Amino acid sequence: MAKHVQTEDEIDYEPALRMPRQDVILKVCDKIKAIADLMHKTRKSMEFSMWLRETETLLLHAFGPKSRQLHDFKAISYYPPIISFSPYGDNRDTDYQSFYLSGLQTARECLLAIVTEVKDFYRGFVHECGSVHAMK
Repeated sequence: MAKHVQTEDEIDYEPALRMPRQDVILKVCDKIKAIADLMHKTRKSMEFSMWLRETETLLLHAFGPKSRQLHDFKAISYYPPIISFSPYGDNRDTDYQSFYLSGLQTARECLLAIVTEVKDFYRGFVHECGSVHAMK
């Protein structure tokens, strides 16, 4: 199924939280921390599928269906853009895993940016994510 790409007119740029600020920060930090375990899984794992769905749902409830945060997160790809068949051997599993890991790193960066944004542009309680900034 092809992903719908939002146009600039469809994206909501107004900063408004639909959940308490501290809840957003804590829950997004939990999703960032979970990436470390997902790096040892495959794109087909149930853990990854659940994490992806839960993270999208979190961003939907925190920022809304037309939010830039949800749009940016959903735009991350965990798969190669083109399926290719190599005449020199079957490297598809390695290629897929490489794109999956790259997608997780991009997701981590996106979620870290969201935490920073919430801390910088929304008032109220500030909770540090601990060591999530140091994770590689």
